[in-house]
Amino acid sequence: MNHAEMGQVLAKCALFDNRAVTDNEVVAWHEAVGHLNFDDAMQAVTRYYAHSKDRMWPVDLTESVTALRSRRAAAIARPPAAEGV
Repeated sequence: MNHAEMGQVLAKCALFDNRAVTDNEVVAWHEAVGHLNFDDAMQAVTRYYAHSKDRMWPVDLTESVTALRSRRAAAIARPPAAEGV
């Protein structure tokens, strides 16, 4: 993701935890987690705050995106249920 998208991810975090997002914070987070997909990161923020009252940190975002991708892969790999069973 780019710096503007990283700012959007942090702005979404701020909606949940009232953090004040600075340009320096955007740069630091981008260095740590800028490799993540923007859409996955935005979805992971929502899922994180749905289950945690703790402030999100870069490691939490990485772990949340990894879990999201694992759930997505498992759903794709799961064979469809047989009808009439």
